[in-house]
Amino acid sequence: MEPIIKGDYLVSRIIGIGSSSSVYIGKHYAIDFPVAIKMLNADKEKESIESEIELMRELSHHNIIELYDVVEEEGNISLIMEYASGGSIQNVLPLKNEQTLFTYFSQI
Repeated sequence: MEPIIKGDYLVSRIIGIGSSSSVYIGKHYAIDFPVAIKMLNADKEKESIESEIELMRELSHHNIIELYDVVEEEGNISLIMEYASGGSIQNVLPLKNEQTLFTYFSQI
């Protein structure tokens, strides 16, 4: 795969695919800082994407992925986010007991 550059970020490899987006691991190429890059088609569900961006900018909690930057180019929007090396919460939740899950969700 040819390197893809989104703004100041170099896209590396895919780490997740959803119904409306793909998530890649990447890095800020000037400071070699790892990031997750969620790529969305701006032509589809633009209002939903804008709501997600606004919500992520307002939230600040050590258990919530941080939004660092938004890159818009060629009809696409890339959300540059904190990279969680432990993977998706979908991978972690089935391993937890009911009380632990209650504790997690009560914090949200």
